[in-house]
Amino acid sequence: MKLLKDCPESLSLEQFRAVAHISKRKAKWLLENGVIPCEDSGKHTHRFQIKKRDVADFLRRRDAGELNSIIPAGAFSSKQLHNTLLLNTNMEELLSFLMEEWADEPDMLTTKQASDLTGYNGTTINNWAVDGKIQTVNFYGKNLM
Repeated sequence: MKLLKDCPESLSLEQFRAVAHISKRKAKWLLENGVIPCEDSGKHTHRFQIKKRDVADFLRRRDAGELNSIIPAGAFSSKQLHNTLLLNTNMEELLSFLMEEWADEPDMLTTKQASDLTGYNGTTINNWAVDGKIQTVNFYGKNLM
């Protein structure tokens, strides 16, 4: 590969991530989880040494899409994954799952309960209520959904 032509035979984490055009966090995850073979010294600095041929193999496999199922989708993005997950979901199956999963929950939830149940921040849930994205009832100063 042309990218690796001027690289040394053994690359550091920083050199690897620059060649692969990925974040430090993603590069570290790939090395720690064995997606790319490397020598791990365990030290805080200069911890990883990656062979040039292993970087070339990674780039080939990545570009061919062979690693799509190994690398967690959205795990290294600063964007929230909530909408991405729903795009690939059968809504009838999701509704059925949620009805079963939440069967023992109360019919009306406080913002805190909705937050605990869904994983969304309470402020986000309140903003949805203000924007009319979810229906709420104000009961003695508390929003119930």
